[in-house]
Amino acid sequence: MERGFDFCQLRDGRLPTEAEWEYAARGPKNFIYPWGNDWDPNIVVWDNNSGGKTAEVGTYEDNASWVGALDMSGNVWEWVSSLFMEYPYNEENEDDSNVGGQGVTRGGAAPYFNPNWLRADFRSPIYREFSDGSSGFRCVRDYDES
Repeated sequence: MERGFDFCQLRDGRLPTEAEWEYAARGPKNFIYPWGNDWDPNIVVWDNNSGGKTAEVGTYEDNASWVGALDMSGNVWEWVSSLFMEYPYNEENEDDSNVGGQGVTRGGAAPYFNPNWLRADFRSPIYREFSDGSSGFRCVRDYDES
């Protein structure tokens, strides 16, 4: 987890908040999966087609979210900067300086067989010190409208 923070900071970015991640995945139409409301096992890296292994990002281009983000369901669990708490919650409670305790991962991962865990609204608490081959992250940057 800390590597994700560091990696993003070195690139003038940060981990997304949980609310930002979910909005990028579900969009204004509040989709169930990043690509829409219907489960399609043929466009996501998950247990039944991955042999329990991750794949190169973009292996399935048809799973893009409304903003074009790939693999927001399946492949790896994605760390967000938020602490695990009742959700939805007040974004003023965001605190990415607290690297201890339980954080949140979103998106599901290749070794998991339950399509419900790959829904864009599924979230998983995880200790921030935990690291394995089924978790990763994506970096974001704040949008400058000027």
